[in-house]
Amino acid sequence: MFLPSKDPSAAMYFVYALSGIVFLYAIYRGLFTKLKTPQDYVDRAKSYVSFFRYHKKAIRILEQGLALPNLEKRDEQELHFRLGIQFFRLRDFSKATKHFDHVLPRLKNKKLEFDKGYLDMIMSYYNDQQEVTARKIYHQLLSKQHVDPRFGIVTTLDSRIFKDARNK
Repeated sequence: MFLPSKDPSAAMYFVYALSGIVFLYAIYRGLFTKLKTPQDYVDRAKSYVSFFRYHKKAIRILEQGLALPNLEKRDEQELHFRLGIQFFRLRDFSKATKHFDHVLPRLKNKKLEFDKGYLDMIMSYYNDQQEVTARKIYHQLLSKQHVDPRFGIVTTLDSRIFKDARNK
């Protein structure tokens, strides 16, 4: 019959060591593997932001992704979308809106996937004094609520910037 040792510290050291190895592997995979596809560039940029809050490094990586040859339209839009989010986080709203301009046609897609970055998109236009465009995006995303209920989060902007937008 197997009996656990009376000293649980040895088992805990093993668990800590194993979790440390898993953590280091995740960092290695997220930061040091070769970038091949546009999604790799997006994932690497997300890793730099989530691990280290390096927004400028994430921007450089996403710009390298835009320089890839033979980019499909949706990949190019995704890279511009992520660049817009990073510039929004740095509070450079004019650059953010320039990148978000490339993403506007994507909003007409009936099967648009939800992303909290759309809130950043609306706020970028609003802070860049383009309230008409911000309202237009707001209403487009609000109309997607029947497709994906998560788009309902857009209503959180009601109390902040669009107090009367639902009435129009």
